[in-house]
Amino acid sequence: MRAYSQQICPIQMTEAAVPQQESLTK
Repeated sequence: MRAYSQQICPIQMTEAAVPQQESLTK
């Protein structure tokens, strides 16, 4: 379970960072 959650956490963080970067460039 931990290994599975560790793989998902980075994905969620990157997905959350993308909109922020897009809003900054816009």
